[in-house]
Amino acid sequence: MDRRFYVVCGVLLASAVWIRFVSHGDEVPLRRELEEFPSRIGEWREVSEELFGERVLRVLGADDYLNRGYVHPSGASVWLYIGYYRSQRHGDLIHSPKHCLPGSGWQPLVSDRITVDVPGRGEVRINRYLIQKGDERQLVLYWYQSRGRTIASEYMRRFWLVVDAMTRRRTDGALVEVSAPVEGSVEEVLDLELDFVRKIFPLLSDYLPD
Repeated sequence: MDRRFYVVCGVLLASAVWIRFVSHGDEVPLRRELEEFPSRIGEWREVSEELFGERVLRVLGADDYLNRGYVHPSGASVWLYIGYYRSQRHGDLIHSPKHCLPGSGWQPLVSDRITVDVPGRGEVRINRYLIQKGDERQLVLYWYQSRGRTIASEYMRRFWLVVDAMTRRRTDGALVEVSAPVEGSVEEVLDLELDFVRKIFPLLSDYLPD
């Protein structure tokens, strides 16, 4: 295997140890509280909001979160979750949906990345995750919004976490997740979710720090 691979791995390992035992980075507050996120986003309007119990909050470790349902005039609905971490201390790291959802009984059917053309932002990569539990199916789109970056890859998320901790003393970040039940065509659900994603993207920078 390429010698550079081992060098890079060694540097990342040493850096991760430095983060773990020496510094967790400065705490960075939200620009605005997530509870102020719009209840109307284009044609979508808020229909419900769910607060987590203490046990779930302890597991998530997020400093602030939004867990809200929106409905489209067509009758379709999506669920928006944003979990924000001012600093990712040991034990309070962002939890990947690929770990949490299977732990809740959901089985992955499709796991890949897609490119979304966002007005004013260009192309961004996000994760597409189709899951099933019993007769229920859900389509989940998610990404990490971390220190001015939109990141889909779990590995790149960790890489930039290490780099920014060392160079900027920052480990803040957010998980943004849009999900919806799939009762018919997966493609139809995907189109509706992408419409919602394109509409919320320009709003995120009003709340999440760069």
